[in-house]
Amino acid sequence: MNDIYSVSDLNKFAESIRKNAALSFTESYDENLDDFISITQMKNLITTNAIGTDEDGNLLIDEASYNKTFDEVSIWLHNVGLAKLAAAGRVECAWDSKLNEMTFWLPSSELTLKSEDDAPKPKRKSIRRNKKNKE
Repeated sequence: MNDIYSVSDLNKFAESIRKNAALSFTESYDENLDDFISITQMKNLITTNAIGTDEDGNLLIDEASYNKTFDEVSIWLHNVGLAKLAAAGRVECAWDSKLNEMTFWLPSSELTLKSEDDAPKPKRKSIRRNKKNKE
């Protein structure tokens, strides 16, 4: 059976989902989540995914609508994070028409190449002459 819940405090519920979605990426975060997704945007997502309202006008959610909202917020946080990295020049991005999505990669300036001195030395192979027993 799919339980249905009434959301009596939409602000707290929005903050809770947002925080838990952020924590799903890392054990702690040091970014201001309002810079990624606002509480108003969160409330709009929750309202869109709610399955209705109760007699008091509170939103009703079930497990499916909660999971859908959580997934949408997680994707939102991930995408905004990538956009922030691209804006800061930490990653490059372009639209891939074949895949119909943005593609991200590290710029060549971010790649660390080892100098020849630091590179592992190839193992020398011993070259032996084939000695044939001559009679």
